[in-house]
This record gives sequence, C-alpha cells and structure tokens, in this order.
Amino acid sequence: MKKITLSILAIAMTLAVVTTSASALFSSTATVSGVTFSTGNANLQVWNGSTWVADYNPGNFLFQNMFPSYAGSQTFYLKNNSTSAITLGINAKIRNGATEDPSGSWNVLKDVVEVRFYDIEMATPASGWASLNYWNTTGANFVTAGISKGAQRQYRVDVRVVGSAGNEISDKSLTNMKFDFTGTQQ
Repeated sequence: MKKITLSILAIAMTLAVVTTSASALFSSTATVSGVTFSTGNANLQVWNGSTWVADYNPGNFLFQNMFPSYAGSQTFYLKNNSTSAITLGINAKIRNGATEDPSGSWNVLKDVVEVRFYDIEMATPASGWASLNYWNTTGANFVTAGISKGAQRQYRVDVRVVGSAGNEISDKSLTNMKFDFTGTQQ
C-alpha cells in the first residue's frame, strides 16, 4: 500500500512539474492603438438651379388648367452626395398636407390625376403610371438603376388626367404637393 501511495505521489509530482514548465514559456504583446471606426451616410439631394439641397420648392412645377386627357411634364435632377461609397435606389411618395381649393378637391382628383417618373439618362420609365392616391398611400421604388456615389441623374415627372374624368374635376386645385424622394442603399 505504501508503494502504491508513493507511486501515485510520484506521478502527481511529475505532472505538476511538466504542467508548470509548459506554462512558463516566454510571451510578448504588441499593441496597435489609434484605431478609428466611423460610419458614412446616405445623402440624396435635389438641384435647385444653383446648388444641391435636401429640400426644394421649385415654384414652376405647375400643372394648371388640366382637363380630361391632359398631359404635362417637368424635369428635375437628383444626386447621390453620400460620404459612403454606396449606390442609392430611389423611392418616391407624396407627403400628406396638400392645400385643397375648394375643400374636397383631393377626393375628386386623387384617382383621376396620374403621375409617373421617367429616367432621362436611361431613356425609360423609372416608374409606372399611378394615381395621386397610390403615390400618397403606397409610393413606389424606381425600377431603373440606382444613383452611384457622386453621380447625378435627370428625371422627368409626367402628369396626366384620365380621359374618363368628367365635369366633377372642374375648378379643383391641389397646391403645395410634396413628393419625398428617399435614397436607400442598394
């Protein structure tokens, strides 16, 4: 029994010496400091005739004296002025808050006035035709290529009144309409 105990003790001491000597290896640490993490941004802007801005009221986007089968258009530019190297896909939606004259004009015009966006650079529609109501409730993503960082693109907004509209649209007006264009990383 004494021999078994001494043998177990010898094995335990041998393991302790081997383990201790294995963990006593040399080591060294090198440090890299001053590391910075910062994010960029997405920044979609519109041309106001002299500079790129986030909010623009052109004053000349007037579609007046419309009638059944009316068609008109205006052009505008969007630019991806993001700091991040990203391409922005474009979504358009009407913001609530148009001024009605007379009251109730929205309910009369929302389904008979239609809008689409046309990508002039790509020479193709960027969206399909949709009613003001659709642009207000749903909005739509442009189906043409996004805008690369630093690039600008010219679009045209096309407006028409459906031919089936009747006298109910006479003397109705919506002013101060706002389209929000949202650029989202693709």
